[in-house]
Amino acid sequence: MIKFFRHIRQSMIKQNKTKKYLLYAIGEIILVVIGILIALQINNWNEDRKLASLEKAILIDLKQDLVITRNIMDDDLNQNKLKVEQLESMIYNIDNKIAYTKDMDTLFRALNAWASPYMVMTTYEIFKAKGVETIQNKEIKEKTITLYESTFPLLKDDYDRAEWALMESVTNPFIVKYFAYNTSSDKSVLTPNSYDELLENKEFRNLTTFVKHLRMVGLKTYSNTIDDIEELINLINSEIK
Repeated sequence: MIKFFRHIRQSMIKQNKTKKYLLYAIGEIILVVIGILIALQINNWNEDRKLASLEKAILIDLKQDLVITRNIMDDDLNQNKLKVEQLESMIYNIDNKIAYTKDMDTLFRALNAWASPYMVMTTYEIFKAKGVETIQNKEIKEKTITLYESTFPLLKDDYDRAEWALMESVTNPFIVKYFAYNTSSDKSVLTPNSYDELLENKEFRNLTTFVKHLRMVGLKTYSNTIDDIEELINLINSEIK
């Protein structure tokens, strides 16, 4: 094709057809420009298709991570609700001077046992590396960043860290002093050295009520986090469809 156009151009020059040659040259330039524009359009289309494919892949993987995280947190929430119920039973027993039974040993274990949060972060790390600008939906982008950079740290670094700090500095020293671990059953339990002494120990009730309060703060934080995860999952579902 190039040889064909070159042949025509040379023929016109030899025949001194300057005007026709100029028109031909302009036409040739226009054809070249059109060809370049078409090539650029095809390239842009291919790039857009690649970005759309990457965006969809990131959203699908992000959704899977969020579903796993939500399921883990649902289980954590239920476990911590049980611990709060056990702590409430302990407070009731203290206030009403309920006689000791071996079943209470399971209740005492709630003092230093709770479910710590775990979040699947794999896709979010990819999202931060090359997906932030890829995600076109502004609401999904903003809610994803807020969830991983603000909501999750609030649950893990604030609530869970407070549980650990209390356990290490207060709860465990108290347990070591007044309880014995019993691991003869499938689950470890706490057996009081002297239950009657515990009933008269104001520190024991204060500790129990404080742990319950902290655990209930955790329940609220867990619940709010799960709601935020659900909202983001629904947004991603709508975007994928």
